[in-house]
Parts: sequence; C-alpha cells; structure tokens
Amino acid sequence: MTLSSYHINKSCDCPVIFIAYPLPDEKDHVEKILVVAENLNWLVDLLPYFNLSPDNVITIFNSEKTTLFRYPADEEIIGRKVFYHEEKILKHGVTQIIELRDNDGEKWLHAVTPVEMGTHTEDIFICISIPLSILYSPINRQILVNALISISILSIIFFSIWIVINNLFLIPIDKLNRATVNIIKGNYDFRLKPPFGYGELKQLAEVFNLTISTLDKREKDLKKETQKSRLYIRILKKTLNDVVDAISSFMDFGDQYTSIHQKRVSELAVLIAKELGLNKKDIEGLRVASLLHDIGKISIPNEILTKTGPLNDLETQIIRDHPSCGYEILKNIRFRFPIALIVLQHHERLNGSGYPKGLKSDEIHFGAKILMVADVFEAMVSHRPYRPAPGLVEALEELTKNKGILYDEKVVECCINLIRKKREIFTYACHLCNEEKSEKMDNNVSMQS
Repeated sequence: MTLSSYHINKSCDCPVIFIAYPLPDEKDHVEKILVVAENLNWLVDLLPYFNLSPDNVITIFNSEKTTLFRYPADEEIIGRKVFYHEEKILKHGVTQIIELRDNDGEKWLHAVTPVEMGTHTEDIFICISIPLSILYSPINRQILVNALISISILSIIFFSIWIVINNLFLIPIDKLNRATVNIIKGNYDFRLKPPFGYGELKQLAEVFNLTISTLDKREKDLKKETQKSRLYIRILKKTLNDVVDAISSFMDFGDQYTSIHQKRVSELAVLIAKELGLNKKDIEGLRVASLLHDIGKISIPNEILTKTGPLNDLETQIIRDHPSCGYEILKNIRFRFPIALIVLQHHERLNGSGYPKGLKSDEIHFGAKILMVADVFEAMVSHRPYRPAPGLVEALEELTKNKGILYDEKVVECCINLIRKKREIFTYACHLCNEEKSEKMDNNVSMQS
C-alpha cells in the first residue's frame, strides 16, 4: 500500500511519499510492514523545466483520496482529503481529460493518469490542472501540450521510481523475511540466491546465508548427538533391565519359590497398571519394583524360607523384616520411579494393619497398592513350603471380602476383571486346584460378572 502522513511530512520538512510493503510471518499473517520514504524535492526542482504556465497545478493523490503532493506548494492541502470536484477526477481510475468547475466556479481542465505501483501497493494518481481561461489563444494551447507531455513524463518517472524501490529494497527484504520464516519453521536448506540487491543488502544476504549454513551444520550435529544419546539410553535401559532380571533370578539359588513368585507378581501388577491407565514410566517402574519386591529375603536364613512347618513368632518377625531390608538395599539406587518406597510398603494395608510401619490409605503409594493386591493373589494361588495353595477361588474371595478395607477397591475390581477377561493368563494356577475347586472357580467367576 502507499502511505502518506501529514505529520511526518511536516517533521521531515520536505514533500515525501511513503511506500509500505507487508512482511508476513510463518503463518502468513502480516505483523510487520516495511516503509520506504521517497523525498520529492527532486520533483520540485524538476518541474520548472517543463515550461508549464505559472497557473498550472500539479497534484498527486493516493487511492484513498488523500493529497500527497502539490505544486506550487500548499502546506494546508498536503495530507487532506481531496475536494468534492477532485473526487470526480479519481472516480473512474483511468487516464482521462476532464473539464470541471472549482469551488469558486472557475472552469479547469484536468489531465489525470493512474500509476500502478505493484501487487501489494495502492495506485497513485498524477493530475495536472490548467484554467480554461488561458487555453483560448493558439499560443497558450502549447501549454496544454506541455502539460500532457509533463504528465506522461511524470508517470514514467514515478513508475521507474517504483521499479527501483521494488527491486533494490522491497523484493530483497521480502526475500530476506521469507528466508527468516523458513528458518523459524526449521528449514535450514533454504538459501538466498544471487543476484540479491546491492550494497549493504547484498552483504546482509551473504551473512544470512553463512549464518544459515552454520545453523544447518549445528542442527545436523545436534541430531547426530541426540541419536547417539538415545542409543546410549536404550543400552542403559536394557542393561538395567538385565541387571534387575539377574537379581530377581539370583533368588533361585536360595529360594526358588521367591524368584518365580516375583516374576508372576510382576506380570499381574503390570496388567493391572495398564488396565488402570497408568503411563509408561509408572508401569515400567512398577514392573521393576514387582520383580524386586522380595529382594529383602536374601537377608533371611534359607532354613526359614524353606521351612515346611508353621513359623514361630521369631521366624515370623524375621520374615516381616524383609520389606525394610529390601528398602535399605534399593534406597540409594537412582531409579526414575520410587522403587525402594514401593518395596517398603507392599505389605501395608489400608486400615493400618500391615507392616512394617502400619501406614493407612493415602499414606501408601498407589504403586504399592497395586503390588499388594498382585502379591496377595499370587501367594494364594501358589504353594509355599509350609502350606499348600488355597487356590484361585479363595484368592478371589479374599480380595472381594477385603476390598476397601485392606486393599484398594479400584485395584481389586480391576484385578478380578482381568482374571475374568484373561483367564488364560492365570492358567499356571489351575494345576494347584483339583477338579472340584475348578468347578467352584467357574461358578465364582460367573457370579463376579
């Protein structure tokens, strides 16, 4: 668009036309406008050479009907809207010669032509006005010829000025702006191609291309380093999982039951966590905690772990110390999940009857609430050295009877639903139950649904 500001013209103390060019952002919204000011003093100096009559008036308007330039100079008119009779001159927006009366009733001949200033720019109009009174004699008719020649020359000059401004400033800066938008979008392959402006703009383009090349190289180097880091993280995760599995399997040497029990508890705990909608990090943390939840039993003598008869009070207390022992073993390892805390709390109960600290409800980590349900269920469907497995039906009854009392209600319901929907996962427990118990189990599961 072509802009004009009366105040700016005054402050510059010279006739000026402002040409504005929109600079879009990465979303193609115009947030910046480039403004180029064209000083028209050269036009004031040039006009006397056109041999125009002293009564001739040259006016430049924009398409918003604002007066941008007046010769002879008239400070009060610059920046104002055109007069009523001048609106008719701009009405059709084409080259024309029109006879009109001014506000005083005097007849004037107006020769007007538009000058197209580009796609993003408003047109301007150049008008030469001559009083008809001086055109009646043959001698003065030459004034009309001079006026028509003048308006043609001025149109060519202004169009040439626009071409120069457009090519030297507007187009290069627009390209620079679009290149910047590409950089914001992460396209480091974009380059400003020569020819690109002159002087400082050309140097700016060269510096810009060098900057993009540097950023492109750093971006590629960063991607390589990121890929390496991700590979190292995957290796470390794999190593950690292998270490956890090795520690869990190590329990086989002293107590085969504990190792198998931990793996089965881990499988069920992960299934419950997924069903409850926990995120991947929490599920992985719970998996590790479940695999290591009985690691504290390595401090318990093998004779107690494998004892076939009932445990006495001292032996029971030693067994009950294993969550605390497990916590002490794991507390200084920097897991991304509170593994040690869950191991410590997996024998707590909602009503405070658990151990080792007698915690209640909200004091217990939610991961420990999942682990305790999986632990109780697996323990009841598996043999221990000192007792046979109560069975799947009894495990379901225990969880159902004590949900909301000892065990979290949502976790229990989720566990029971999993057994009902995915019974094949728990077939490892079936060989522990006789045919009578299996029939009873089917009836119980049906009742749950």
